Amino acid sequence: MKKIMLSLLIITAVYVVLYFIASTLNLVVFMVLLFVFPIVVNSRILWAIRKENKKYRIFYSVFMFSILTAGAYAVFAFMFEKSAYFLEFISNNTTNVSGAIQIEISDDFFNFGQIFTVFFINFAVLILGEFRRSKKQSREKVLEDSDVKI
Repeated sequence: MKKIMLSLLIITAVYVVLYFIASTLNLVVFMVLLFVFPIVVNSRILWAIRKENKKYRIFYSVFMFSILTAGAYAVFAFMFEKSAYFLEFISNNTTNVSGAIQIEISDDFFNFGQIFTVFFINFAVLILGEFRRSKKQSREKVLEDSDVKI
C-alpha cells in the first residue's frame, strides 16, 4: 500500500507542476507528462513491488494504480479547466499549418470519456506488461527446469 501511495504522490506532484507550466509547454511534451509519465512511474513501482514480494496481487495493484491515476487526472483536469492557464494553453497550442492542417485542443478535459480513457490506457498497458512478464518468467522457469545437469 505504501508503494501505491508513493505512485499517487509522484503523479500528483507532476500534475501540480504541469498545472503551472502547461501554458509554456508544447503539446507533445504536455501529452507525455499527462499520459505517458504516470504509466512509466506505475510500471517502475510495480516492478519494485514484484521484486520484494513474489506473491503480490497483480490485478489489485494494477487496478489501484489505474484508479488513482485517473483520479489524479480528474482533479488536475477540473482545476486546469477553471484556471487562466488553460485558455493560454489552448491559444498557444491551436495552430493552422499552411491552411491544410489544423490542430485544435478540446476545451473539455474534465469529462467521463477522458477520465475513463486515462484509466483504460493505464490499466491496459500495465496489465499487458505484467502478463508479458509472467509469461516470460514461466518460460524461463520451464527452460531452467528442463536443463539436464551432468
